[in-house]
Amino acid sequence: MEWSHSEANADIVFIYADDSNYGQNERLYGNRHLRAEDASLSVFQVWHLLSHGTIPAHGSCMFISRYSFPRHQLKANTAADRFPLERGTVFEAEHRVHSLFDPMNNVLVFDETVTEQELGQPKLIVVAGSRLSVETLTAVRQSG
Repeated sequence: MEWSHSEANADIVFIYADDSNYGQNERLYGNRHLRAEDASLSVFQVWHLLSHGTIPAHGSCMFISRYSFPRHQLKANTAADRFPLERGTVFEAEHRVHSLFDPMNNVLVFDETVTEQELGQPKLIVVAGSRLSVETLTAVRQSG
């Protein structure tokens, strides 16, 4: 049976503008001098809320402050001639590492150009970020 994302009916829809801010608030779109606007930080607060607190409220990737990028510790503690590791490695429990999967309740994420038809009939719509198209704002208002 084939299906696509357009057939999904989410309980929660999260709409935000993709401005390439992943939590360090700098180097947007690869530009070393471009800094994030404060409005772009709201996306992380929403992810924190939707993940029941498992995603930090200050960023969403392994490079954010207070989280360690596992490769750095692995390279510091393992001689290069031991790679590739046949059985991986174990990190200490207190050493926080960004997870790959986090709990969510039937969430679909759209960018700031989502249409009314694409939204479906969610129970909750959350909008965050630095911009929103007029068409999307109209769709959000009409869905309630």
